[in-house]
Amino acid sequence: MASTSPSPDASPSAVPPSTTISPPPQPSSPPSPPPQTPPATPSPPPSAPPPSSDSPPPPPSKVPPRSTPSSPPSDPPASPPPSSPPATSPPSPSPPVTPSTPVAAPPTSSPPPLPPPPSPVTPSPSSPPPSPPPQP
Repeated sequence: MASTSPSPDASPSAVPPSTTISPPPQPSSPPSPPPQTPPATPSPPPSAPPPSSDSPPPPPSKVPPRSTPSSPPSDPPASPPPSSPPATSPPSPSPPVTPSTPVAAPPTSSPPPLPPPPSPVTPSPSSPPPSPPPQP
């Protein structure tokens, strides 16, 4: 009869706790690329050609501003004299305005007037009365 004692591997005290290795935290923003160095721009050629021995020296690049004599302020144009108001004729007495009497509009609720009844046709006396059919 074999002993039922548990093996040392099956004992809970001998099992090491499983440690989960957490991955390193990812940065929320992607790493910024390294700054690119701008390409070296060639120095612009001098605008003025080098003075030759027989050519006059080039004029200076900056022209000093001409000192313009300060012009006296121009006089404002003389305003025309105020025109005299036209002679107003005395206002003619206007006739009193009488309020116009409103014309009574026919009531829209009343039905339109009926045409006159047709008069009975009377036989003209010149035509003879219709003769009765002859009796057999």
